[in-house]
Amino acid sequence: MMMKPTLAGISLLATLILMHEAKGNVYDFDDPQAGHTNQAIAFDGDGDKLGSLRSFQSAVRFTPTSETYTNLGVCLMRMGTATPLSAFADKTAWYHKSHAAMNTGKTLAISEKEWGHVDENSKALKQSMNAEGIDEPPLKALDPLEPFEPPSKPSRPKLPGGTFTSKKGDQDRKKRKSQERAEAAPAVHREKLLHQRPVPLGVPFPRVSIEDLDGDDPQFELYRQRREPFILTGGMAGWKCLDEWPETWQKHLSELFPEAVTDFYPHNMLSTDRQNPYLTRLPRAVKEVMLEGSKAARTPLGSKFDHDGTAQAGRYMHLQLTPKMWMQLEERGDINALRHWHLSSDEWLEDCLGFPDSALAEEYHLKTHWKIILTGSRGAGMFNHSDSLQTSSWHSHIMGLKWWYVCGQLVNGTKGVCFEGYVEPGETLYYGTGWHHETQNIETPTMTITDTVAHEHNFGQIADQLYATCTHDKMRFGFSADLCDGLDGCFNKLHEMHTGKPKPAHMWRPWRTVAKESEIKNREKVLPAHNNYDGRNYITEL
Repeated sequence: MMMKPTLAGISLLATLILMHEAKGNVYDFDDPQAGHTNQAIAFDGDGDKLGSLRSFQSAVRFTPTSETYTNLGVCLMRMGTATPLSAFADKTAWYHKSHAAMNTGKTLAISEKEWGHVDENSKALKQSMNAEGIDEPPLKALDPLEPFEPPSKPSRPKLPGGTFTSKKGDQDRKKRKSQERAEAAPAVHREKLLHQRPVPLGVPFPRVSIEDLDGDDPQFELYRQRREPFILTGGMAGWKCLDEWPETWQKHLSELFPEAVTDFYPHNMLSTDRQNPYLTRLPRAVKEVMLEGSKAARTPLGSKFDHDGTAQAGRYMHLQLTPKMWMQLEERGDINALRHWHLSSDEWLEDCLGFPDSALAEEYHLKTHWKIILTGSRGAGMFNHSDSLQTSSWHSHIMGLKWWYVCGQLVNGTKGVCFEGYVEPGETLYYGTGWHHETQNIETPTMTITDTVAHEHNFGQIADQLYATCTHDKMRFGFSADLCDGLDGCFNKLHEMHTGKPKPAHMWRPWRTVAKESEIKNREKVLPAHNNYDGRNYITEL
């Protein structure tokens, strides 16, 4: 006997959502920056199946990928087979929704591995739900926006089990986890660090030469493919900055980029609650970095910034590099224009955003912090974090000494592996997508120049983040409509470059066909020249 959906079954999701909200267990399902997949797993672990479902729905809405749709399909499958629901749930409604999510997951798959993962779950769907007698739904992909329209006024109250989704709650949870890690970690004193860190001793970074990368020894294949962290030696040969900048960097950078505006952190960045920079003109910032002792306090001859006795000592300057600034460094030979292939990755930007001459390329670099010179005093560093765009980066060390601590999952599946070491001038540290990292400068000054890398193994994740930023403002970068139009072409270029095939039409559809009208209008008000450094915000001058 064929089972047919009922009205009650079709509206079951809405009914359960109302039940969930009525109990007061609501978090901000509509925050585009929230970790919805992690929250869904946390809900499930607490036995809150309805909260888990809604969070998986939010993950689909803000990050529509093969993985998020598959997770949603599995959740719907489990909801349909759950004992408390089976007494009144219409299996056909659950099955059709799960099947539709799985089918969309297949269409969004960007590799055979992803497609196989979804197909495996799809094959288990009927058996899991005892649905052999249910008719097949039409093969129509779900639109990630239509089924999951957010309420007009999202709220952020506390969730059961001590879980928070407000920004303050997120910070509280991170602090608790950090304290737990600190208590569990064995005490390790690192003699060179000004500020000791409560983390266990990591394994030394592998050091790989350019000859190793260019050779055919299979033991270095992981590093050729940029799959795991390592330190590259010999990659900065011929860079003038190595020889000249230790003596000339203050004068040289100030004269080369006198109007540039930096993100300056007078109170360090080691603490997660000290992340807001002061916009500071470059000639002023290079002076600030070198101030020590009493001169680091606000005085007529000292700093422009108030002294904070509660902050960890260390001053940090981030100079965001536009494409034209990058080209100036190459033309002078400060960085080698013909550098090793591992340190060159701008081809796709040249083809779709007009790198280095276009306004769109400049907007993209400044708003994503794609290329940076980082300079700081002893003790300055970055709190433990992973890069928001799911990118990979290389950091070429120019002067001083920097401690790095990088943790993540190896290609073989081993989780929680931490590498540790000191990077010296002439060396380049590389880490891949999803690797958490923290740093601390050992000497004054310590300087690194960094670039972001899109490659075969991460371009899909980067494209997902950029796409969600254009369609739903996920990263809050303030992209212009012109830039998002350009990125539509970049997604085509990235896919073709790294797969050898044109991008399928269903992947990263033109952003204007997915974004709400209000989102499009907001982006059209933004000019490519609009950014944090354009003079509309207060800038500390000389």
